Amino acid sequence: MTPGHEQRIPKQNMGGVTTRAETVRRLRAGQALLSKLTLESIEEQLPWYRGLSAANRSWVAVLANSGISSFIDWYSRFPSSAQTAASIFNTAPRELMRSITLQQTLQLLKVVVSVVEERVTDFATRDDQAALREGVLIYSREIAFTAADLYAKAAEFRGSWDARLEAMIVDALARGDQSDELGSRVSTFGWRSEGPLWVLVGQAPQRTAHKGLLDIRRVARTWAEDALVGVHDNQLVVILGGVANIDQATADLSR
Repeated sequence: MTPGHEQRIPKQNMGGVTTRAETVRRLRAGQALLSKLTLESIEEQLPWYRGLSAANRSWVAVLANSGISSFIDWYSRFPSSAQTAASIFNTAPRELMRSITLQQTLQLLKVVVSVVEERVTDFATRDDQAALREGVLIYSREIAFTAADLYAKAAEFRGSWDARLEAMIVDALARGDQSDELGSRVSTFGWRSEGPLWVLVGQAPQRTAHKGLLDIRRVARTWAEDALVGVHDNQLVVILGGVANIDQATADLSR
């Protein structure tokens, strides 16, 4: 923003109001300005943001605004606040985590925090500026840990869900199911291949089933564009799509 368009929150006589309460009041009064400056900074500093769909850009804006609001609530109780930074993620849908990576989320939150930090002298009373800077630093660390934890849990949940969905698809195919629901499940699993399929059937692994299937799935996906692996009636079923060399793939998987 150019200096001519820049806005500042007027510094009022505090009277009998405590420095912390006055700073929080100024932050709340300036929340709309902080949101505006944050979105401008996101647009300017994060090229990947411009490549998002309109819906996801809208949710990113919601997430940024939530971050500012959550910080103000948190700071009003600082340093004794028991509130965690996790609340800022409650407003955005889970699907947003599929659209932006953890690294991008941290970049986004870093912009939010930096905008608040740059405006410390505008919002904090003279006696509260050091405390506000400390609060911004502590909150930014808490946000980073919270985001990492949420992404890890989301990945774990997706992994468990994908494994269950894969098992259901393999079982349905082995039983000859031709329902429309099966096609929907395959699409949900993320199958991309449109060419011929290869189906390999053999004895189920004798080692710990989970570990054995993980190894087989890993090898299958090195040879195929898409792969489904599951156990049906003590038989191992491997379905491959987009295979360039089925003979080498079969030999490798047989081992």
